[in-house]
Amino acid sequence: VGGSALKSQFASGAFELSLQKTSVGDIRGAMASLELALRYAGDPSDSVTIQNSIAVSYYFLDVLDSALFYVEKSISQNNGENSGLLNNKGLILEALRRPEDALASYNLGIAADSNDFLVWLNRGIFFDKKGLDSSALSDYDVAVKLNPTEPQIWNNKGVMSSALGKHEEAIADFETAIRLDSTYELAWFN
Repeated sequence: VGGSALKSQFASGAFELSLQKTSVGDIRGAMASLELALRYAGDPSDSVTIQNSIAVSYYFLDVLDSALFYVEKSISQNNGENSGLLNNKGLILEALRRPEDALASYNLGIAADSNDFLVWLNRGIFFDKKGLDSSALSDYDVAVKLNPTEPQIWNNKGVMSSALGKHEEAIADFETAIRLDSTYELAWFN
């Protein structure tokens, strides 16, 4: 096996190991594997995926400046056109208490792919936190059309419907969330 093929296989193995470590809650171990994977990644698209995974790991470790650094590297290598990366950047910027930048990132994510329900969902949550109930409900409506099987969207939509005095609609939304996942506790309590 040639040197570059061996490096690529090593990078792939290290990335897979990081996923296993993440699944058992070993975020620091996953980070070490991701750093190795990044060092040996040959394909630029692999680098984008690995850097985004590093960003997400730093986010969960609450090392937000490093998370932002890696997600921005991923975005720049992807020409700023990946809604998932822009969504992650929005989440990180919210955690860094930079709301205007977070909203701009969500907006760019929607512009990059208006069919990505997660960007609509997270922008809706952003609007909800800001008390912009109508805007939140509007985003939840889009998200639920894009992914009608996600109970969190239905629950969030129900919360906003209730806040706007649309109680019958809210009850229907909560019931849909429960029908989709009978163990989704938030919908039961709302």
